[in-house]
Amino acid sequence: MKRWLGISLLWALLAIPWTGQAETWREAFQYQVTQWAQELALQDPRFSPLLEASLNHQGLGPNSKQWLVTFSADNKHIGYMVVEEDPNGFALLEYGLGEYTLFDQETLDELQSNQQKISMHYSGLESVWLDEERIYDAKSGERYPLEAGIPKTDISSAVRKGALLHTAVNHESIPYEEGWIKPGEVIKQDVEFIDKMSQGEVAYIARLFQNTVTAPFKVVGYHHWEDQLFIELDDYGSRYIPFQYALQMGHFYE
Repeated sequence: MKRWLGISLLWALLAIPWTGQAETWREAFQYQVTQWAQELALQDPRFSPLLEASLNHQGLGPNSKQWLVTFSADNKHIGYMVVEEDPNGFALLEYGLGEYTLFDQETLDELQSNQQKISMHYSGLESVWLDEERIYDAKSGERYPLEAGIPKTDISSAVRKGALLHTAVNHESIPYEEGWIKPGEVIKQDVEFIDKMSQGEVAYIARLFQNTVTAPFKVVGYHHWEDQLFIELDDYGSRYIPFQYALQMGHFYE
């Protein structure tokens, strides 16, 4: 009896630190997400509703150390963040506004009508749902050819604990017109990009999935954090990705 009592006490003691660590991680995660939301709202009023919204987070695949955070109000999504954890802490990889977030549940429900199991794969603009036969864009649900494959591109972000947002610029998006992208001079530097944005519209064309998919976007703004530039794409709502990552995946045109 004493032996089993000792084992029970040992398990109880082992459980206490684990529970404390889980709570500490959750609190640190939520605090960091809230801090980013506050900083965004301070410089860009469009993000203010995030401060009053409820938030939910889910892992983006087993052992990925990446999480999708969705902000909701009045029973609909209003924004999202993609957060990664590494040995240096949490980093903000991507974020946006609008009802259509990454890996939206309603879109997923439509895709699962064939009853096949669908998994999530995050890789910036190449984020997809996939099953045994198909690949779908994680934002729009658009089906991609199987030969596109599932690439993995590392996304580096300097937006971490205590990061300050210095500048927020947004241009009201003009409705799409046929032939709206007319590529001109290629923009290669962040300073040049900011200058061109002050003069007019900038287009972005991404070459995704090993050049099997061409994806054109309108660039409608940017956020200049203290150590990194994020550009705003019009992609079923507002979508912010790091400028340097965007250069890896395609080209900007004035």
